[in-house]
Amino acid sequence: MSRKGKHRQQAKAKRPARPKPTFGRYYRHNIETFHKIFRWVGISAGAIALVIIAIVIVQKLGVSLTKADYLREARRNFVLGYPDRAVLSYHQAENADRADMKIKDETAMARAWADMMQGGPTDRALNATSQVLVTDSTLVVAHVGLAQFYSRFGNLKQTMPQAYSALKLAAAANDTPSALAASLVLESCYRQSDLLDSSSIYAEQAVNFANAVGDPPNFLFAESGAGFSALRHGKLEKGRLFFEDILAKAATGGNLYENMGKTGLADYFHRSGIYDSASYYAVAVVNALANSGVSEVSALASQILGRTLRDKGDLPNAISRLSGSLAAWQSLRRQADLVDNMNDLARAYFLQKDYFNARKYYVAAATLAAKYEFNKKKLYGADMNARFLGLLSRTEYLRAGTEGSVLVQQYSLW
Repeated sequence: MSRKGKHRQQAKAKRPARPKPTFGRYYRHNIETFHKIFRWVGISAGAIALVIIAIVIVQKLGVSLTKADYLREARRNFVLGYPDRAVLSYHQAENADRADMKIKDETAMARAWADMMQGGPTDRALNATSQVLVTDSTLVVAHVGLAQFYSRFGNLKQTMPQAYSALKLAAAANDTPSALAASLVLESCYRQSDLLDSSSIYAEQAVNFANAVGDPPNFLFAESGAGFSALRHGKLEKGRLFFEDILAKAATGGNLYENMGKTGLADYFHRSGIYDSASYYAVAVVNALANSGVSEVSALASQILGRTLRDKGDLPNAISRLSGSLAAWQSLRRQADLVDNMNDLARAYFLQKDYFNARKYYVAAATLAAKYEFNKKKLYGADMNARFLGLLSRTEYLRAGTEGSVLVQQYSLW
């Protein structure tokens, strides 16, 4: 062995053995890190304990303190058009006070409405809502429910008194969601009755309430109602602004906003005489909703497309389109819209010089308008019927009137 190697081996033998690693030694070397960890663990554990204590306290107190909150939330959901959500909140209110039979009646009402909106029976919803008013005739949610029920099926004569009662009670209770719901119903009633000054008043009121409530679908209904009211009133640019605003919100609001915005713009362009643009928007909505079943938006878009085709001179396609939208309004049980559609169809037949069918539909529209007290529509139909005296033989004139009466029976909804 070399001298150098010998010295290296001797030095290695003299070196003390390395101590074995232990937790204590590791802790001493990393004491600051451990202290930071202990502090965070302590803080987290304390926070979790506080949350658990808070939950326990809320659960202990909730049964006696939140019944009113559950009811308020249930009624808000119901009047804003979410009966399925209302059922859940009503169940929580029932759990808070199982002896309160009024809550059980309201729960039954909400459940019946949720079923109806899924295709269930309509009579159950009407009966359950009426039963709530038997128990408490001043309960605003039930008045709103009846107003919405009758409005949903176009029965404006029954709708108006319930909507007025709901709005009065909502104002007294400072109940903004119910005031919004009642204002939406009243705006629609006046617009369908062609009482456009009143429609405009309730449209603006509904928009203000919708801003306060902050529910996007109901804000859409308020803004679109104001837009259609303005268009019917001849305030075309004002109506256009509403629908451009709706369409601008489609990125966040989704297809409902997009289709409503385009339908309103189709109406605007048709009333402005810009038929190519009207057709563009109406066709876009009709195609988008072609496989979605019948809805108010699809029926209106189809009717506007029919009017546009008629006024462009494409009468065969106009008659076909307006016949389809007439059937849609019948299935939706929208009596006022159905009468308007009949007048549109009669006008298309008149322009086609098919005076027999024109008089038949004008007679039906005027008779239905008189039956359901749409006074302006009734006068319009009567004025149009007078034109046929020199256009049809006496026999054909009378026969068209008879067939128009048959249509009345076919299209009467109640």
